[in-house]
Amino acid sequence: MTRFALAVAAVALAVGFAPAQDDAAKKAAKELEGTYTLKAMSMGGQPAPAERLKELKEFVIRGDQLVAVKPDGKEDPAGFKLDPTAKPAAIDLIPPKDKTNEKPRPGIYKLEKGELTIVFGMKGDSARPTDFKGDGQDQMMMVLVKKDKK
Repeated sequence: MTRFALAVAAVALAVGFAPAQDDAAKKAAKELEGTYTLKAMSMGGQPAPAERLKELKEFVIRGDQLVAVKPDGKEDPAGFKLDPTAKPAAIDLIPPKDKTNEKPRPGIYKLEKGELTIVFGMKGDSARPTDFKGDGQDQMMMVLVKKDKK
């Protein structure tokens, strides 16, 4: 009888945890919403070329979308999924619908004092980063500054 009780408790915890995790993800996504400017970016541990930085005017986060806005106003959206309960908090960047053959890019993120740091694998089969150094060979790091701080 004790095994059965433990099994029922485990199932109840698992079922109860999923909605709580979804709520935490929705709350975290709401906290991230806003318009950001690109402060720094590195690829493979090296600073991104200046030309690449000029290609990105700003980033807008709304709902479950991360939208890169180019200087000409053209938007390049990508989806994302958060797991703020992971340590560090996890983000999966989901390629746009026209690139459905690509896998999500696993990453981590943190928001501190209006500064959003995201480190993610540049390939869908990359390992999820474990720190915010962004110095892995196939890692990209972006530091974004929120324009509309609250």
